[in-house]
Amino acid sequence: MRRNIIETIIAGLVLVVGLGFLVYLWQSTEPERFASYPLQARFEDAPSLKQGAEVRIAGVRVGRVTAVALDRKRFDVLVDFEVAEMVKLPTDSQVVLGFDGVVGDAILVLKPGQESALLQAGDRVRRSVSPVNIVDQLGRYIFAGDADDF
Repeated sequence: MRRNIIETIIAGLVLVVGLGFLVYLWQSTEPERFASYPLQARFEDAPSLKQGAEVRIAGVRVGRVTAVALDRKRFDVLVDFEVAEMVKLPTDSQVVLGFDGVVGDAILVLKPGQESALLQAGDRVRRSVSPVNIVDQLGRYIFAGDADDF
């Protein structure tokens, strides 16, 4: 009889710990909520950039990507993202498509400019830099036979 009570108490503890772990997972995976404003950028190429990717300035997260789509007229990539309201970006700011580490996820890196005029909600960041495709560059170098093509 005593054994059944101990087993029941242990099973209850396991269930409580498991439930606590599930609540922790649910809260840690929920997107952060912050006051923000939308911006847009165009890239020639945006490999592995996905909705929800981080937007950073100097390594600090200040926003997230809200949409990645192909512009069917110009055949480039339109990226919609949001930036925290407290971050005021000059109109000559630059957005660079980077990666979080050597094999990490794609992220957007903002490099604030020097202008006094600021980007407003819905504006497009005019200066964007796509990543260099090392494999394509190496192939051009090997098969072109002339290094002056770069």
